Amino acid sequence: MKFLEYRSKIDMWDDIYKPNSIGSEGGTIIADEEYKESCRITLERCERYDAITCGVYGCMMHTSFCNKSHSQEVFDNMKKDLQEFIDKDTTADEESIFYEEFTSKY
Repeated sequence: MKFLEYRSKIDMWDDIYKPNSIGSEGGTIIADEEYKESCRITLERCERYDAITCGVYGCMMHTSFCNKSHSQEVFDNMKKDLQEFIDKDTTADEESIFYEEFTSKY
């Protein structure tokens, strides 16, 4: 896949960031995005770490804590995995497997 094609697919996320907002972990939100009204991911800067909270509406919610130096990379990877999952037709069993693997990975 060409970079521009990849970029355009990632850009399908809607930015719902509100400046100076505080996240669920008490940090300042620096990115907050939603995909197809199906999932949401938020990156917040806390005092000692960054927290990434994401969820698939009505099914899964997960928070990952990371070093500030690589949180953007983790955020982008989580977005990619969530987007691929949302774009697939899945059975209930496949959804359960995805949630378990996703939360283990991140």
